[in-house]
Amino acid sequence: MSSLSGYETHEGLSVRVEIFQIAGTDHWWLEVIDTNGRLTRWDAPFASEKDAYLEFCATVVIEGMREFTQ
Repeated sequence: MSSLSGYETHEGLSVRVEIFQIAGTDHWWLEVIDTNGRLTRWDAPFASEKDAYLEFCATVVIEGMREFTQ
């Protein structure tokens, strides 16, 4: 699990960001879990944990935090 993983709160909404590697791979995966357990998972891996985190941040800026809670 990446050190960039953790709880994020924006617009009064909280989610858990999980950035991790699957054993035997060099890629990083991104999942976001809301307080109700709803999972948003990216289909494609990222080259780095930072790239995965930046994708989460870009989604929040462009789509808003509600993207993960609807």
